[in-house]
Amino acid sequence: MLAFLLAKPTQFDAPFFAWWQLHMSHLPFCVFYWQPVGTSADTDTETGASLNWGIPLLEGYPWQQADPGNPAAFAAILAKLEVHYLISNGWKHGFAPLLQAARSRGIATGLRIDSVLWNKSAVELLIRRVVLRKAYSRFSHFFSSGAVGDAFLNRMGIPQAQWGRWPYAVDEQFFAPSAQHDAASAQLRQQWHIDDRPVVLAICKWNDRENPLELLKA
Repeated sequence: MLAFLLAKPTQFDAPFFAWWQLHMSHLPFCVFYWQPVGTSADTDTETGASLNWGIPLLEGYPWQQADPGNPAAFAAILAKLEVHYLISNGWKHGFAPLLQAARSRGIATGLRIDSVLWNKSAVELLIRRVVLRKAYSRFSHFFSSGAVGDAFLNRMGIPQAQWGRWPYAVDEQFFAPSAQHDAASAQLRQQWHIDDRPVVLAICKWNDRENPLELLKA
């Protein structure tokens, strides 16, 4: 069995896991979340605003709660499920003891990564390459979200044979045109006095990290 380790449910991964469960049942998997999972809307740590993505984040696929404070119990669950490979969305904080527990059972681990080069200086990248070498050496494979992630892996000195591509998933059916969407669009255009020209919407925070001005430049 394949297992995934994430901090919490996300609007990117939950639809993909539900799709996998529905269309690829011949490849069993289980998702583990190490942060406490609730059923209420999440809260953004930077703004304090409640988040609700309008889709179920915990339905349609198998998941369990993992406790970083009890890695032995996590290892026992992996053994019971006969997990052979664990893909993690991180390696620090609560990920670390759970990854170590998996490796203690002889389970290979892969790392999903979306780090990039452009927000780090040459000195920072050199330090990262030296400091992270030991941490990265524990993973058998690395999965980037695109070409910029590949460039980061290359700068870190990770052999290309260990790279894989794992883009963020988009549920096309959810965004497909429909009468309901058309009605909502017409209402918003009327409310904001927008004509029939195309509209580009950026959902991001007004800070340098998310950089909404980049959209205006584009």
